[in-house]
Amino acid sequence: MGVLFLVLSSLQILACQSEDVSQAQGLCSTEPQAIRAAVALLSRQQSASEYDAGKARAASSGTKWDVWVPRVTEPGRLVMPDAALIEVNKRACTTRWVPQY
Repeated sequence: MGVLFLVLSSLQILACQSEDVSQAQGLCSTEPQAIRAAVALLSRQQSASEYDAGKARAASSGTKWDVWVPRVTEPGRLVMPDAALIEVNKRACTTRWVPQY
């Protein structure tokens, strides 16, 4: 019984430490997390079908990610802007659509 208690206590401590690490790094501390957050915002836009979420790319910019989602266009046809820019806050994982002109 004592061994079981020690094992459960150790697991709880590890779980708490793991939570602290992810919170310290932020909810969107990695590129894949930032892209998922940006794509979620994009999916709520009326123009979501105009963009190729599968080709989204992110660039780290200090406390945020700049997530670029290319616009779907016919071959040989130029459409401006050619991508959507969505800023994703690394710590809070909040998103903001940045208009491109």
